[in-house]
Amino acid sequence: MLQSPYDQESYFDNLPESLSLGKWQVTINLITQLFDAPAAWIVQANKKGLEALVASTEKQNNWPAGSAFDKKEEIYCKKVMESKQQLYVKNADKEGDWDNNPEYIQEGFTSYLGVPLQWPDGEVFGTLCVLDKKETHYSKEFIELMWQLKYVIDADLQNMVLIKKLKEQSTIDELTNIANRRGFIKAADSLISHAIRNKECLSLMYFDINDLKLVNDTYGHKAGDFLIQSFASAISDSIRKEDIIARIGGDEFCFMGIYQSDFVDKDIVARIQERLELLTLEDKRIQKPSFSTGYKVFKSSIEFNIDKMLSETDSLMYENKKMRKTS
Repeated sequence: MLQSPYDQESYFDNLPESLSLGKWQVTINLITQLFDAPAAWIVQANKKGLEALVASTEKQNNWPAGSAFDKKEEIYCKKVMESKQQLYVKNADKEGDWDNNPEYIQEGFTSYLGVPLQWPDGEVFGTLCVLDKKETHYSKEFIELMWQLKYVIDADLQNMVLIKKLKEQSTIDELTNIANRRGFIKAADSLISHAIRNKECLSLMYFDINDLKLVNDTYGHKAGDFLIQSFASAISDSIRKEDIIARIGGDEFCFMGIYQSDFVDKDIVARIQERLELLTLEDKRIQKPSFSTGYKVFKSSIEFNIDKMLSETDSLMYENKKMRKTS
């Protein structure tokens, strides 16, 4: 969760795929027409300060989309952000102390009506506002209209959060909080493209937890889940941040990274085994946890087919598993 609304990234610079500003621009244009006002904005609080994400295009509006005020500036929107309440200033010449407000002093906006825009959890996204250079007396119907438009924008923000969560859930394994197979394929495609561009080798390792079924049957699925979570942590703790890791199936995991052809898999296996034993040390249900591995370095872009790469290392892993059983 963000510590402050000003921790948000600028959506003007980096607009989320699930958010379209076209509808919001129509809303702003409608407000300026209905209120007969020279300026209206949808403002986002972000790392720049208070930024006009969407702005009316009237000539009297000198604050176009993408321009921003520092968060220290005492502008009208800042008051809305701080209070999370509506602010209606009919005439700044007669109401309050706005001598430090550049909108009032420099631009001559004496009237302001603004309402907060909020995320589903109630935190502030920004404001929806309309400004004028003359005293205004908006009816309660006009003020209610602003609130109704605010609710429409809030619903867009809620949908954006929902879409993000659904995407995360579709690529993240719920038990271990690492990538699932779909997430791994997506991340692997990006890593493969990087390797092709830079003519680098790709290393892929496939893992299978030994005797997970025995743990589940003997001690229950909570014990098995703990072993799975511990194994995911052991792998994560043993590889580099730029490597990708995933839970492919029930007891199967893999990781991929860009390594040199002389990369030694035994080093990683030893680190994972040591970490796994440490993580499960105090759990008496899990004795001598172990795993089987399959590993290969793919040196040519001709070999960079993720399905075939997984299939090959999976086969190598099962060969290793058979050897362990017969030894």
